[in-house]
Amino acid sequence: MPNVLTHGLMANQVVQKLDVNRVSKAIEAHWRPFLFGSNGPDFLFYHNYLPWMKNKDIDWIRALGGKIHKEKINEFYRQGIAYYQLQRPGHEVFLSFLAGHLCHWSLDSIAHPYVFARTGLLEGETEYHHIRFESMVDAMMVEDVLLRPLSDFPTYKFAELTSSEQRIIALGYQYMILKTFDIQVPLKELVDCMKTMYQLLHVLFDPKAWRFHTVQWIETHGLKDPFKYTKHVVHGDLDQDHDILNLEHKPWRHPSHPEEVSTQSFLELFEQSIQRGVHVIHLLEASLETKGDTLTAFIDNRDYEMGKNDGLPARVFDLIYD
Repeated sequence: MPNVLTHGLMANQVVQKLDVNRVSKAIEAHWRPFLFGSNGPDFLFYHNYLPWMKNKDIDWIRALGGKIHKEKINEFYRQGIAYYQLQRPGHEVFLSFLAGHLCHWSLDSIAHPYVFARTGLLEGETEYHHIRFESMVDAMMVEDVLLRPLSDFPTYKFAELTSSEQRIIALGYQYMILKTFDIQVPLKELVDCMKTMYQLLHVLFDPKAWRFHTVQWIETHGLKDPFKYTKHVVHGDLDQDHDILNLEHKPWRHPSHPEEVSTQSFLELFEQSIQRGVHVIHLLEASLETKGDTLTAFIDNRDYEMGKNDGLPARVFDLIYD
């Protein structure tokens, strides 16, 4: 998954191309939930992530974040639409969040295969490479592409919600998870994930790369867990040694379908994701009075990781790091 900034920048581009309808009006009225929604299920990965938090054994919520990325994609969004149709208090807030969530799927399903191809799996030694690569994409999209200083885009702003918005979103997400996976997640745990995400992004926002080495020393010598936090740091010390965005258009193979070879840059994938995001939000609008079949027919159970619906694992990589 590209990181927080890139998802937020993509969602912002999508909004500018939307027709005026219920969804776009909900986004305009409730901007923060839309931006937060552009993080998709990733906020679940922040469960009990700060070093002073207890109950570290409750990692099933983080695992649930991975499950949502890979399984029952159609049904999850179908249940999101069903929850909106219940017209509970704050349903327009939830609709804005759901539209942002679809933006997350749009970018992940198109660009995530490239990230996997260049960095490997999210496990073992390559887990750090994967997440650091995504954070570097964030920094480069701002400084090299937009030609803006990273300090203009504090990442924590993309996870900022009022307590009321947190509760509304958590209630809807709780419903979607229960109806899709038959898993009951305590409301407090979902809200705590949102709060922790905001707190951690606030601490780790490091546009001048001042905190990076200090935090890394604490990880290595104090926590005995190198890169636990610094792998998430978005900082302005840009990697000049690797072609992160594939601007040289070197070929890369789809990790689960190596017969599919591309030379597309990340910027081209980003533009494709904007078009997909606009399309799925228009399909969301068309699905609000139905069971969501118009939207899910297009999504076609394509997952967030490989952008495929056949469940084949990633097995081939063209790694950018030695």
